[in-house]
Order: sequence, then C-alpha cells, then structure tokens
Amino acid sequence: MVTKEIEDWYASLNFLQRTQHPYITYELIMDIPCRFEDVLAKQERRIKDIAEEFSKYNVRRIYVTGSGNSYYAAISAKYIIEEIVGIPTNHEEAFELANYTIPNLINYKISDYAVIGISLSGATKACIDSLKLAFENKAYTIGITGTTACPMEKWSRTIVIPRALRKDIPVRANTFATVLYTISLLATALRESLIKDSKVIKYKEQLREIPNIAKKILESLEPEIAQIAKKFVTDEDFYYVGGGPNYGTALDGALMVNEMSRARPWAWEVEEMCHGPWTTLRRRSIVVLVAPPGRSYHRITMVAHAIKESINATIISLVRKGSEGEIVKYSDHVIEVPENVDEVLTPIVYDIPLLLFAYYRGVFRGLNPDTHGMDVAGFEKMPRILHPPGWH
Repeated sequence: MVTKEIEDWYASLNFLQRTQHPYITYELIMDIPCRFEDVLAKQERRIKDIAEEFSKYNVRRIYVTGSGNSYYAAISAKYIIEEIVGIPTNHEEAFELANYTIPNLINYKISDYAVIGISLSGATKACIDSLKLAFENKAYTIGITGTTACPMEKWSRTIVIPRALRKDIPVRANTFATVLYTISLLATALRESLIKDSKVIKYKEQLREIPNIAKKILESLEPEIAQIAKKFVTDEDFYYVGGGPNYGTALDGALMVNEMSRARPWAWEVEEMCHGPWTTLRRRSIVVLVAPPGRSYHRITMVAHAIKESINATIISLVRKGSEGEIVKYSDHVIEVPENVDEVLTPIVYDIPLLLFAYYRGVFRGLNPDTHGMDVAGFEKMPRILHPPGWH
C-alpha cells in the first residue's frame, strides 16, 4: 500500500530539477576524496576509541553486513579485516543475517562475535534488525553510517562518514569507496589495539595517501573514461569481473552502470566466470576486468586471453598505471589507475573509474543518472512499495 508518507517522500526528491551535466551524482563522485579526508580528520579519534573498546572483548569472528552496495562493500571489507586484523570475517547480506544466520546461531555463544553494519541512512531495516539481534545477544556491534541521530545508534557504536548522505537522490554513488576507506581505518586501529606490531604502519601510510590517489584518478582519467563510455551507449551486454577483494568492486561497478545508465550487467567472481557464465558471452559483449596486481591478476589475465582467442568480445581492463602484463595485450581499452597500494586496499580506488564510466554512459544516453529510473512512467511505484517508511 502506498501511504501519504511515501508520497510525500517521493515529492520531496529534487533530482528532477537537474536537466544536464553536472548532475548531483557527479558531485558525489567528485567529492569522494574530500569524504576520505573528512573521515581521517574528524573520525580518527572515534575510530581509535571503538578499537580500544573492541580489544577488551574476546572477538573470534566478525560479520560485516549491509544491503545493496553497502553489502558489496561488506564483501570487500571481509578481505580488508582478515588481512589487516587477522580475525576470521564473514560477509552476509543484512536480510539473510537477520532472518537466518543470527537466529540459527543464538543457541551458540555469539557474545564473542562482532557485527559491523553498513547503512548510509542509518535506518535500513534489515541492517538495523541484524544489529539489534546481535546486540541483544551480547555481540559487539559497530555501525557505519552517513548521519547522526539515526536508529543505528541505539544498537551499535556508530562511525559517521561526514556529509556522505544525500537524501535528495536515491543513487548511492559514494557509498562503496567511502565505507571501505572508513572500515580500513578501523581495521588498522584494531590491529594497533590487538596486536601492536609494525605491520600496520604500511597500511596507515597507504590510507593517508589514498585521498591524493583519488584526486589523481578524477583529474587524470575523467576525459578518457568519458570517451570510452561514449562508445558503448547502445550496448547492453556488460560483464564485470573481479577476484578477492575486487569481487565487491565488480558488483558495485555493475550496480552503478545499471542505476545510472540502465544497462543490464552481470558481475562475477573471476573463478565463477570460468565455470559457466562465459558460455553466454557474445561478440558484442563488453567485459570489464578489475585487475590490479595481486593474487587474482593471473586468473583474470587467463579470462582475457580466453575471450580474445575465442569470440573476441570487447575487453576494458582496469590496471595499475605502468602495467605491461599480458592483460594489456588482450584489452581493447586499458584504464591505468595511478595507485601503489596493497591489493586489499585497491577496491577503494578502483571503484572510482567505474563510477565515472557509469555516470558518463548515462549522460551520453540522454538519461538523468540521479533518478534510479524513477523518472520512467510507472517505475516510481517500485521504491514506494519496496521501501515504505521504516525500511530504508
């Protein structure tokens, strides 16, 4: 049932006021480096306090959860936490965690678990349900949000990403990168509190450099990515592929090209791509490979090789600037990302070129990337029914 409250919410959205580039979504993308800097400057003390409190608990497993691209961030966060902190970590979609996993674990001792919930609104029902259930069963709970005075605060120690939430548009273009940056800072603080060794130093140095890396990406790659996006405005068959921490990046890239430009993409973990999905590739398919140096690089290169030797579909590869590996040889377009960070932190920066690609593909198609399709007749009913008050 569509209530008056839902109708009032929809009427309050102002994204339809923008009729040309730059749209609100563009501002969100270009503002990502500032969000990194703000988290570092304004939340570092808060993060350290939470880490010190966390260290007093005997946490033996962590769950990271969210919905939509908050869940995709949770997938990448699993690798960040395990690599930096060394505590076994699971990622799970918030609805599944609240309705299936935690209820099944209640008979066991979950007071030595921790749950990190991600919701920029601080009010996503499935995420709040997960945190509430975990809190009531004495698990340690942390919330990552974009706002204060939200329902999340009742059930967790919250970390707020300053000015990350825009309530006037439904597209969450900056969620993935800013959440992962925040969780990476939390992971380094946890390692300092729990282990107190020197390994954390390199991660802290890289995280302090990431705002500058993000600025370089936006300054140096925007024109090139815009021109690549312009080539594929009529194509619909997109495959996004990543491995390890960048499986989450591939998922977010696919979601964003769907939301901003109405493509119908797939996203696959690299090994899963090798076990069936490749059979649906066609000559006109566009395959986007997230391929920084790391443990997944060789397998992703094999995917590129196989595609070129068989159907010769178009390959767009994201690689570290200066890479000269085989994947470059097999690619039709190479986007060189100016970064020098460990593989586990690369999702934070490799997501940004994918956001630009999604945005400009929408612009060149004559679409408004802010609207999430709600400017299409009839489609505006979907979120009104799916996300009534108290659900998102």
